[in-house]
Amino acid sequence: PMLAQRLASHTLTNLFVNTVAAMVADALGEPTFADIVERMTPEALPLLKHELHQRGVLSMTYWFCALSVNQHDNICAGFGPAPPEGTADFKLYDSKRRDTVTRRIYPVCQCPTIKHFNN
Repeated sequence: PMLAQRLASHTLTNLFVNTVAAMVADALGEPTFADIVERMTPEALPLLKHELHQRGVLSMTYWFCALSVNQHDNICAGFGPAPPEGTADFKLYDSKRRDTVTRRIYPVCQCPTIKHFNN
C-alpha cells in the first residue's frame, strides 16, 4: 500500500471536475483551481500531465474521500435525525433530502449492507 501525502475532501454539491482540479492545483502550488479546470480538456490534458511530470508531482498521492471510503455503508439507510419541524434547521435538512427538480424525497436504499454510524 502507498500512504497518501495529502487529503482531499469533497461536497456532494460540488462538481467532480472541480475537486480533481483542486487536487491538481494543490500539486502545482496554485492558489485556486479555476485555471486548472480549463486545462483538463482532452486536448489540453497531455500538456497538464507534462507540467505535473516536469515539476516532479505527477506521482503525488491523495486520499480522496469520495473514492477511498465506502460511503454507502453509512449513508444509504436514511438522512439522519431530523431537526424539529418548523425550524430553519429543518428547512435546510428537508431541502437536502429532496430532488431539486421534482421536490420528492429521495428514496433510501433497502440493501442488506451493514451500516456504520458515528454513534
